[in-house]
Amino acid sequence: MIGKECFRCGMSLKGKQRRWCSEKCKHTRRSAFVECTVCQKTYKRKNSSRYCSDECKKIKTIPQIREQEFLATLRKYGITKDRYDELFKYQDGKCAICNCAETVKLNGKLKRLAIDHCHQTNFVRGLLCSRCNVAIGNFNDNWVLLENAIEYLVAGDLKAGTYQRMGNRNDHA
Repeated sequence: MIGKECFRCGMSLKGKQRRWCSEKCKHTRRSAFVECTVCQKTYKRKNSSRYCSDECKKIKTIPQIREQEFLATLRKYGITKDRYDELFKYQDGKCAICNCAETVKLNGKLKRLAIDHCHQTNFVRGLLCSRCNVAIGNFNDNWVLLENAIEYLVAGDLKAGTYQRMGNRNDHA
């Protein structure tokens, strides 16, 4: 009998046990014990759960939710996943403004580059990292305000004697 498992819960059988580890398992409906869809551990099902724990549920559902949100965002701007992938490849996986890869993480995974678009026409301009996307959003996509900000920064640097044109954000961040 060494190496045998309970017919219901998968626990190792001891001694004279043939099919079940306990009377409880013997009289429990077979479908009450199921395999977790994430870790494959056998557990007693409560309600209609497909996961043995909240941790397994999070592991399984967060990526699904993120993918559904991403696909909804693509639909919102009228582009396909293939078009997003084309833009990503064209930009070498980097932000269209600072030329850097995304650094912001969400639940331990890097976020995708944001889809930058005109808020009046929904025209997709390119892909931006979180920092540049938020910066443009804070200027309400108004290029006149952005020009004013540039003039302000240049004038301040000239007065301080520190004027130098910077490349991407990795050069002097």
